Amino acid sequence: MATSTPVFPYPYTVNVANF
Repeated sequence: MATSTPVFPYPYTVNVANF
């Protein structure tokens, strides 16, 4: 979800991608 939406900050995207 977050990966598709680059609106979120970089650190946040990495956290979601970790899952």
